[in-house]
Amino acid sequence: DVDEDVRAAAFRLNEAEGLHANLGLTRVGANWGADGDRLAGRVQANLERLDWLATLAPGVQKPAGRVRADLALAGTLGKPAVSGELRLLEGQADIPAVGLELRGLELVASGTPDGLTVKGSAHSGGGRLSLDGTAQPLAAGLPLNMSLRGASFQIVNLKQTKAWLSPDLAIIKTGDRLSITGELNVPEAKIEPNKLPSSAVQPSEDVVLIDQAPKQEAVGGLVTDIDVQL
Repeated sequence: DVDEDVRAAAFRLNEAEGLHANLGLTRVGANWGADGDRLAGRVQANLERLDWLATLAPGVQKPAGRVRADLALAGTLGKPAVSGELRLLEGQADIPAVGLELRGLELVASGTPDGLTVKGSAHSGGGRLSLDGTAQPLAAGLPLNMSLRGASFQIVNLKQTKAWLSPDLAIIKTGDRLSITGELNVPEAKIEPNKLPSSAVQPSEDVVLIDQAPKQEAVGGLVTDIDVQL
């Protein structure tokens, strides 16, 4: 006979702020944590304030926006499934260290049988950045397949340094391998040093920059393939 126990955890998190969650785990077999253990639960959110994010990310100031979520958890530990949707609406945040004012932060994450479909966008310095793809946050190895595209998205806005990026990148993670390919253009950059060091040497007109071969690095057990044209 199959030994079956039920351990259900039901908890309420800061309901006054609009967050509620119920989670449950059903054990199938002799030990907890087997791939066949069944999951069940639901997370709902209706958040009108995000200022608490500043305590989690000290470099971020004035976070704002609204979060709407209704997510259901099912399946097993070995093959979890998430359905429902999470939305970030009218988000914004400042990053003083690089002088950025991020506006129009939008994110939609929708649950599917294979994981999540993700669409997001942000505006900075008159430019736009968009994220589109799929992710499996509950699967082993956290596989994902994303595209990151943008046009004149400002990444630095300091008095003496300003820069904008126009990326067109594919980001794929399978197992312990992360691949980043595509183009990363810098349509505009301004650097005004206070004083040019006496040791600085101007490059000769004969100097030609060429693309390097793709790099492969291992970081924390993760093999990273990078093939980006600048």
